[in-house]
Amino acid sequence: MATSYGRPWESRMQALQAVAADMQQHYSKVDDRLTGKPDVRLQMLSQVLERLAFFAKDMFQFFSLNMTPPGSSGSQPLEYSKEHPPTQVLSLIVEQMGYDLEVIQRAAEQRLFSTPLVVTKLEEADYLANKLIDHARSAGLLDEDTRAVTYFQKSPAIRVIPYADLALIGIPYTVCDEPRDLLTIPHEIGHYVFWHGYATPPDPERPEENKKRRFLYQDLMDQALKTLAAMIDIHHPELDVWSYLWLEELFADVFGCWMSGPAMALTAHDVARAHSQSTFVADDDKHPVPLVRPFICMKALHARDQHKWPKSLKLLRDEWDKEKRRGKDEFKLPDGREVNILDVMTVGWTTSPTEQPVDSVIAQIVRYLEPFGLPMDDWFGSTTKPAVDTDLLPDFENQYDEYERAQQAPSHNFRPAAVTWTIPNLTFAAYATQRFQWPVAGSLNPNVQDRFDLKRLLDGTAKNFTIRTKTWWPLVQMRDWTLGPADVPWPHG
Repeated sequence: MATSYGRPWESRMQALQAVAADMQQHYSKVDDRLTGKPDVRLQMLSQVLERLAFFAKDMFQFFSLNMTPPGSSGSQPLEYSKEHPPTQVLSLIVEQMGYDLEVIQRAAEQRLFSTPLVVTKLEEADYLANKLIDHARSAGLLDEDTRAVTYFQKSPAIRVIPYADLALIGIPYTVCDEPRDLLTIPHEIGHYVFWHGYATPPDPERPEENKKRRFLYQDLMDQALKTLAAMIDIHHPELDVWSYLWLEELFADVFGCWMSGPAMALTAHDVARAHSQSTFVADDDKHPVPLVRPFICMKALHARDQHKWPKSLKLLRDEWDKEKRRGKDEFKLPDGREVNILDVMTVGWTTSPTEQPVDSVIAQIVRYLEPFGLPMDDWFGSTTKPAVDTDLLPDFENQYDEYERAQQAPSHNFRPAAVTWTIPNLTFAAYATQRFQWPVAGSLNPNVQDRFDLKRLLDGTAKNFTIRTKTWWPLVQMRDWTLGPADVPWPHG
């Protein structure tokens, strides 16, 4: 039963549950407007709606039942917090379900009611996105049932959802006349792989153990932090927190370049050129600064195969050296400090661990990706202006253009492979137990005991204790779900 403070939010959750059920029922009955058969993508989105409704309701109930009400002293396991009162927690869950409903509705109804141009471009984008997902699935980096669905919105985005193996990828409307903007797709899928990918390839001799593999983000976060901590010495007395905060973006850049070739680096140039003089050298605590981002892509390509694109790599480097004159060799941290680019990364091609933090983090990413043996498709930036692209990227002249093949997808009635997610709907407790970083048994640290108590609460084995806010609040954030709106996933978009 809802408490007095929670009753309005319970009503709102019930309203969203009703909307999700209505949408689910409608989309499950719609036929594909091109083939006349059940639409594979709408069938998937219908399943996702069911899983969203179950997960959000379960998470809502967990916190509603276990948070200490205002004015009470320890009547529930999760202590009362003035900074994060129960109403904020419940509102976050309700709002996040609303964000996800909006994205799912966009993806579905843009295919049902949009113009032929929009539908055609979504088909092309679906082809490209699922081709990359297929590569990652075949390599064992993602689960076999993973799929992708694209939708239009104002700017590129990835909606990382915890309750289904589906990448919801937002693409900008500009792709309708500028195919180069489809190159945002490999980067956005990189964000999905960061959160859902596995840290090690599957072992064919032990199939039952493969689902128990650690997730990629868990290992990368641990290793990146250890790598940066190891650099602290008398000459380098502080942890480079800013480079740790870039980790997810660094991974998405490296993965995107590995999967699509030099055209991705060309896009990084375009994005960097779009910045003002001041933001060109400013760190926002989320993304690598524009000054260094093209170097990241070039290093990723060189690590992939330094002999594959010798002309392209040289020209990309020469072009960026010219462009770099817009700024300086330093960038600003949010606290106002200036950092020299040579203290961040080498501007040569090395991706081996060095004394530069970004080089070392990229080296860790490469070390985790290499064992999967991912295949790669070379993408042109554009087929409508080939002379521009082949002048800048001459190694493309005789290479297969993946985007051209994407343009053929609508005439071939391309659809992602149908999938029915047979595993039970994911409970909040199961997801949190799987994803939360649990301490090693035997520690007497009170913070560790708090976390063990939280695990027992999730397991349903006990609740006669009080868990401090700093322990349970990260569970509310869920890292990749409730911290931001649909187009700003944690820790950034």
